[in-house]
Amino acid sequence: MIRIIASFAVVLCHVPFPEPYTHGSMAVTRFAVPFFFMVAGWFLFTPGDSKDICEKRIKKSLKATVRMSVICTLLYVVVNTVNCVLRGRDMFYWFTSWMSWETLLNLVAFNYGQLISSMMWYLFAYIYVLLILLVLNNTGFLKKIYFLIPVLLIVNLVMADTLEIRWFHVGNWLLTALPFVLLGIFLREKPDLIGRLSKITLWIMIIAGAGMTVAESLVFHEHVLYVGTLFMSFGLFCLSIKYADRKWPEPLCDFGTYCTPFIFFMHCAVRDVAYSIFGMPEGGLRFVMPLIIFIFTSLISMVIVIVKKNLPSKALAEES
Repeated sequence: MIRIIASFAVVLCHVPFPEPYTHGSMAVTRFAVPFFFMVAGWFLFTPGDSKDICEKRIKKSLKATVRMSVICTLLYVVVNTVNCVLRGRDMFYWFTSWMSWETLLNLVAFNYGQLISSMMWYLFAYIYVLLILLVLNNTGFLKKIYFLIPVLLIVNLVMADTLEIRWFHVGNWLLTALPFVLLGIFLREKPDLIGRLSKITLWIMIIAGAGMTVAESLVFHEHVLYVGTLFMSFGLFCLSIKYADRKWPEPLCDFGTYCTPFIFFMHCAVRDVAYSIFGMPEGGLRFVMPLIIFIFTSLISMVIVIVKKNLPSKALAEES
């Protein structure tokens, strides 16, 4: 259920409210990416599983992520080309305007995927993290590097606040993806830590984190993470564990499970095409545009999921 909230937060981050609400709305939504990384870490390792089982799970996730990366890359190649044509530019302007050795270096080192789409950094960063976890799992060093969680997060916050750097120098595999994935793994191994926190405490943490984030955004402007972001993402993640036994409507659960990944990666494509056709929204439309993009992307995602579920399975195809 919180995945649905987080997916809408991602949309709001890339389709923000107009000024003077831009920084505040974008800042509060920053909890979404850390939350998704923590969820990924939570499901990768189960206490008591052998190295072989964990290795299979990591490889399965790696295969799925690489496949999603290829699909998303092809999607944005088409979308970027179509947008250039709609805007009267050369059809490969999106490629030539970003193609340089610096862009390629940033892609390899920092997962900066602007050449394709800014959303791609998440997938590239997660691939890096999965490869690291594969090595750590096989060597038995995973539990010995948990100390990196606070270290990497502190470096992230200090660098963003003190150095004039671009967002991808901290929003990458090392300073964002790795610490939050490790935090998800750590919390899975230490369920007592979540058990000690009451729901009221977590709600206070979330609300206080939101307020801190807005205040920080007014001082530091746009960052990948704020101190308040840590409280929000941690609180929401732990709260989702607390409410795990609650019965939710099955259609909403299916939507949160199967549709939110498509919303996460497709909403920028929907936004860009909409802007190319109808132009940038103005006035009051800017306040409802995030919801419009979210709804439209959700409808596309549901169609994809329904079609995918109704396709013949691999086993059935082989039998045929």
